[in-house]
Amino acid sequence: MVRTIEETKEFLKQKKNDGGLSEDINIDDILVEDGNRLLVRKTSLINLDGNYYFGIRHEIWSDRNKYEQDISTECIDGQDFIYCSGYAGSKEDELIELFKRGTMWTNDIQ
Repeated sequence: MVRTIEETKEFLKQKKNDGGLSEDINIDDILVEDGNRLLVRKTSLINLDGNYYFGIRHEIWSDRNKYEQDISTECIDGQDFIYCSGYAGSKEDELIELFKRGTMWTNDIQ
């Protein structure tokens, strides 16, 4: 079961309260999977000069292995490959529908 945004924010607040933040905290939740493709919610708690802010963005990945290795793009034999498309300010339910329609390109490298 995927955490709700509220649950994720509460978890990040608890992490902050447990010992403060010396660096930003990021949480990834895989919302939808389709074969090798992923829709990921990335929630962040950012410390800017002692003030804390939440950030939420989404990413559609065409290759699970590249997601796990945090490789969003790479150049192979002079050809660029893009594995991740980022979305900020979008509604989660709309992104789920976009993902399900399969509008993200696929990686056919063998």
